Amino acid sequence: MGGLGKSEICLKVADEMREAFWGIFWVDVGSESAATDDFIKIAKMLKLAAETIDGALQSLSNEERDWLLILDNADDSNFDYTRYFPSGSGGAILLTSRNGRSRQLSTVVAESLGSLEPADCLNLFFQAAEIERSSEYEEPAMRIVKLLDSHTLALIQAGAYIAQDFCSVEEYPAVYEIESERLLSLGPDQALSRYCNVYATFEASVQALSSLKRENSQDALDILHFLAILHYSNFPLEIFKDAWNGAQVAQETPEGDANICTLSGWHISQLPHAMAQKYLGFILVTKFSKLTTVTCTSLKGEGARHSNNLFASSRA
Repeated sequence: MGGLGKSEICLKVADEMREAFWGIFWVDVGSESAATDDFIKIAKMLKLAAETIDGALQSLSNEERDWLLILDNADDSNFDYTRYFPSGSGGAILLTSRNGRSRQLSTVVAESLGSLEPADCLNLFFQAAEIERSSEYEEPAMRIVKLLDSHTLALIQAGAYIAQDFCSVEEYPAVYEIESERLLSLGPDQALSRYCNVYATFEASVQALSSLKRENSQDALDILHFLAILHYSNFPLEIFKDAWNGAQVAQETPEGDANICTLSGWHISQLPHAMAQKYLGFILVTKFSKLTTVTCTSLKGEGARHSNNLFASSRA
């Protein structure tokens, strides 16, 4: 199941072992196109002329120094992920999957991730909620833990919601139940029923942002709507700066220009803060921080020799 922390654990492993590897490479194998893009980036990083997955894999196979290759989101039970395994024994492969059958790919050990222990769930929740753990909140917090089935991401979302003063610890179960019932009423979708506790916590946060009149909250919600149609990885913040630059050019476009493909000053005047004379990138970062629940960092380092995989257990 997603949201249990498989990718975060890989980041932690990469961070703590970076001195042991010459290179650490992260590949999203959730789709063939994403995997291709990431392998090509690896080839370019190594200053190789490879333009295919096979070329990038060959370069790793020929590398005498130790490397770590992390294959994330290997969830398709009908796909052979050994396609992405470099030949040879000069490196290590760490694979994450929601599919328990992926353990067959392991040559050393397959680690199954389940829910956190109750005490760890409480610690995680209180940390996310920015509340000091005390007996006063222990009982209502444990009710939230049980309500969310000890799901890591859902607990972080619930805690973040409370940290923003949208409601108290005692009030959160009622907020969750409202969103959960609304989602379930949309239809008996199998994925929805499995992930309902996560979806409901996200929906509660979105509803809270929608109800606020603060400019930052509304801007964050607008960004969320925009990001919802894009791929979740490797999103360039420069796209916003490019849009701003385009808006500046459009303001100088003559109003009489009949080219339907050309933006004009009138179009730009419909945008909020359209006349801003300076691109303020730090404001964008502030908006994104309103949407952040878990922070991932890019890591570099230096290999080992076998393949492990990491997948979520079916009970979670």
